[in-house]
Amino acid sequence: MVSYGIQKSRNFVLVAVVMLIAGFGPVTGAYAKSCKDNHFHNGYSGEVKGKKAAERSALKGWASFTAWEYGSSWASWRNASKRKMKCDRLGAKVWHCFASAIPCKK
Repeated sequence: MVSYGIQKSRNFVLVAVVMLIAGFGPVTGAYAKSCKDNHFHNGYSGEVKGKKAAERSALKGWASFTAWEYGSSWASWRNASKRKMKCDRLGAKVWHCFASAIPCKK
């Protein structure tokens, strides 16, 4: 009776380990991310007073276009891949920024 219980426990552990290695467990699912295959989306701020405001405007443009095309679950800058933000100063306090990234979702 005792050996049957031990063997049953070993089998359970073995099955659990195989499932985790094969990707059927919570470890891979919790961190998996799905991205659009090398398809970049862009957002542009226009001319804005202040660099931070221009960055926010470019990100808002990126997120709204991404949500329009793929849905809101794809529109997270934090989840996006290959994120790039380029800003240029146009005047004393005037900036414009360009945001580019591949949309991803968790």
